[in-house]
Amino acid sequence: MNKTLCRERLFQLVFSNLFTKDGENLENTLCSFKKESNEDVTGGKVLLDDEQQYVRRCYQEIMQNYEELKSVIDSSLNGYNFDKLYPNDKALLLVAVYELNHTD
Repeated sequence: MNKTLCRERLFQLVFSNLFTKDGENLENTLCSFKKESNEDVTGGKVLLDDEQQYVRRCYQEIMQNYEELKSVIDSSLNGYNFDKLYPNDKALLLVAVYELNHTD
């Protein structure tokens, strides 16, 4: 499993969810990551089936534990708060804290 690629795709999903908040982007985005050719729609490498399942599971767990993860991040931001962070910083921190607290 290419963890770097999975992490990159997970970041993209979390980042896009910060703007849509509808959850519909999961299947559409995962489908765009896996095309007939060796490249996805962004020109990058495609996810294998097991990698796609891993990204799906991690994304769903991040969304289920969003408030908990947000709270952990918020408690570490001295004199700042999560809601004022740039979206890319939010997505990066959500993925990082999730991986530290919920994966091996």
